[in-house]
Amino acid sequence: MTSISASPTPTGPPIKFDGPWYALWERHSLGEFQFEGYILLLLFGILGWHLWGTRRNRAIAKKFFGSISPVLSQEFAYVGFDPYGRANTEQVVTADYALKENHPLEFITYASGRQNVAFMHTTIKLQRRSNPITWFGEHLFAFFFESLPTPTDNVTVTISPFDSQDSGKGVPSSKYDNFVWALVNKNQMKRWREERYDLSLTRTSDWDGLPNWLAVMSESKEIGDTVLTKELKEAVVGCQDILEYLIITDQPIDKPTTYVTSLLCGDFY
Repeated sequence: MTSISASPTPTGPPIKFDGPWYALWERHSLGEFQFEGYILLLLFGILGWHLWGTRRNRAIAKKFFGSISPVLSQEFAYVGFDPYGRANTEQVVTADYALKENHPLEFITYASGRQNVAFMHTTIKLQRRSNPITWFGEHLFAFFFESLPTPTDNVTVTISPFDSQDSGKGVPSSKYDNFVWALVNKNQMKRWREERYDLSLTRTSDWDGLPNWLAVMSESKEIGDTVLTKELKEAVVGCQDILEYLIITDQPIDKPTTYVTSLLCGDFY
C-alpha cells in the first residue's frame, strides 16, 4: 500500500489591519484599478472631444451667418425667428435669434419680406465633429474608397418665388414660365446629375464668359441668354472651391414614381 501525504500550500502570513472599516485607502492601492482608470480616461477623452466638436460646429455656423447677415438684412425685411416678429429695421440681426440649431450637425435660418420672393431657407450642415469615432471613420473610408465622398461642411440656400401666388395684392404679377437651368461645378456634375431628377432633364454645355470649371445645364440655350447676367458671371469668379451648383428649377429633386405625382410636383416646384 502506498500512501501520499501533502502539506498545505503556504498562503503567507495573514494581513494585519488595525484601521477603521472605512479606510479603503489603507487596504488597497491605485495600482489595483489600472484598467478602470484607462476606461475613465477614455470616457473623459470622448466627452471632451464631443464638447469641443459641438462648440466648433456652433462657431462655424455663427461665423458663416455673420458673413451673410448684412446682405440678408439689406435684401429682406424679416430675418430669423424673432418671437415678436420684429422687422430688421427695429433691431440688429444677430445669430442669437436668427440662427436656429436643430442639432450639433445642422443649423437653419429663415428670411422673408421681399418682392416676388415667398421665403429664403438656409440649411448649414456640418461634419460630425462631436463624434470622434464616426468623424475619423468617415474620413478614413473616404480616403481608401473613391466612391465615398469626403465629409465636408456645406450650405444649401433655397429661395422660393411667388410665381403669381401673390396676385391680387396690388403688386405686379410675378408669373413666369417654368424651366430648369443650372450652373454646376464640373467636379460635382456627375454626382448631382445622378442624385437630382431635375438635372437629369437638362443638356450640358460650356458658356462664353464663364470659368472653365463651370458647366451650364439647361433645357434650351435661350434660357441662359436671359438668366446668365453680367453680375452673375462676375459673382462666380473665384468660387471654384465653394460653389457646387446654382439651380433654378420647377421640378422635384426626386424622380416622381407615377404620372399623377409628376403633375402634382409640377405645381409646387
